Amino acid sequence: MIMLLTHQEELRRQLTQALHVRGHKVAIPQHRDDMLTVLEDAKPELVILDLYLSDRSGAENLRLIHDHRYAGAVLVLSGPSMMPIVNVVYASGLRVTRVVQAPVNINGQYDFGDLESNIQTLIDEVGNRKKSHASIARRAYELYEIGGRREGQNVQDWLRAEQELSGSLGMRIGAR
Repeated sequence: MIMLLTHQEELRRQLTQALHVRGHKVAIPQHRDDMLTVLEDAKPELVILDLYLSDRSGAENLRLIHDHRYAGAVLVLSGPSMMPIVNVVYASGLRVTRVVQAPVNINGQYDFGDLESNIQTLIDEVGNRKKSHASIARRAYELYEIGGRREGQNVQDWLRAEQELSGSLGMRIGAR
């Protein structure tokens, strides 16, 4: 699921259509005040945020998303005129996964080439993080079982599972 925040109707329509063609579901808040509700209900893996918004600044929306403790990826659409705001966003410590040039409308059509590849990369990264977490949890449980279900070892089992799955322990996976 992708949440899209932009005031540009034609950009929103064309990007939503392009994302649907590629199999992505898109959530679009009907009003700016619905943003956090959609974020909570849809649980998007990725938020695409147009930094230039007419009714509330993109930076303000980004702060609300950050304050809501959103853990997914945030892709910010920006242009050269928005670079001072991008610098303020980074300086404020708000988590932005990637900033890309907003698509340009040429004769009524947007070119999403670079944007689509950035979106797919971020979705893949989020998916890989989820898979990694699940793999670590499975291995930590295996270590718990191998260790005789000893209580109080959960942090050590988790850290060991992380190390093993990252390859830092090499062939010592079965050792305890």
